[in-house]
Amino acid sequence: MFKQTAALAILGVSLLTAGCSDSDSRLTATGPVGLHLAGSASVATIQPPFVGAQPTGGGACPHVQPLRALLNLNVHADDFDLQLREIRMQFFDTAGMAAPQVTLPAPILTTQYGTALVQARSVRSFPLDFLFGCGTGRRGTIVVVVQTDDGRGKNHSSELRVQVQ
Repeated sequence: MFKQTAALAILGVSLLTAGCSDSDSRLTATGPVGLHLAGSASVATIQPPFVGAQPTGGGACPHVQPLRALLNLNVHADDFDLQLREIRMQFFDTAGMAAPQVTLPAPILTTQYGTALVQARSVRSFPLDFLFGCGTGRRGTIVVVVQTDDGRGKNHSSELRVQVQ
């Protein structure tokens, strides 16, 4: 009980102080970060921790996004099977300008990866090809939010950040 109370207290303090900053930047790139609460059934990570923005070639905004980042989302299932429910990705440049959010809901995930299931006590990698760059700078941070459901019917969420150099 003490561990759960301490974890919630740390999370609460972190959330309260997250908006405090001496800089004008709306988003601070800190590298890959996964949210893992005590007693949860999963944790997600992104590889590599830093990516370069690669040009996509051909076409113009807004019909074609000029930049791409290739990432691997690794979902770790502990004691229960996990069903990947949704992946949301959004790019913020160093000036704080945000690209439109891209959401991959469960039906698209199943179509794209064959299944969105991560079996208990295993890790599964999901390759992501994220397109961005219309109306934003080339450097910044990609924020990835991963939603999963476990075999007990509980929902889990992880937020990850990847610096784009």
